[in-house]
Amino acid sequence: MAGTAIASAVIAGATASIHGVILLNFITKQSLNAASRSVSIYLSNCSSNILINPQVYTYSGNCFEPPQPTVEKGVTEISFGSTTASSSGAVGVMTYDITEDRKNAVKRLAIMFSVPYNYNHYENWFALGLFDPYQACDESLYDMMYNKVGTFERGKAVGTEIRFQSGKFTLRGNMSPVAKAEMKVELWED
Repeated sequence: MAGTAIASAVIAGATASIHGVILLNFITKQSLNAASRSVSIYLSNCSSNILINPQVYTYSGNCFEPPQPTVEKGVTEISFGSTTASSSGAVGVMTYDITEDRKNAVKRLAIMFSVPYNYNHYENWFALGLFDPYQACDESLYDMMYNKVGTFERGKAVGTEIRFQSGKFTLRGNMSPVAKAEMKVELWED
């Protein structure tokens, strides 16, 4: 009798844990849906390299769905957005280290995104770049990719592809021009 009660309690606890995880996932998705400005980035690793050490800097907004810690071949999704209670956009930069052996980075992949709150003065912009592995993922990287020129390509988000090549790597991507934007990025190796 006591064994049955313990088993029932364990099952009830496990069920509550599963429901908690499902609820947390639902709340995250609802937060992103409720965000007045958001961007979902779909990053496809089409190379033989491994992406590690993701870093995120947000100038405005929050990271709702964080980057996968390790990306081999395949696709990962990262989501950023603002809260409905704030008049802010989803603006920032994220990076991954490109490695051949999961240890030593050969390049740092960077993705800049800007989904502004105020469409009267601003538009959606994005940039794709490759940097030395020691490049920090911070406000200065965001500022460089948004305002300046460097080892990256920047474009207005109209759905048209931009492309950046450095050495044996090519980055290709596009972004939609809407308040709940989607960005598709691919890393290729020659």
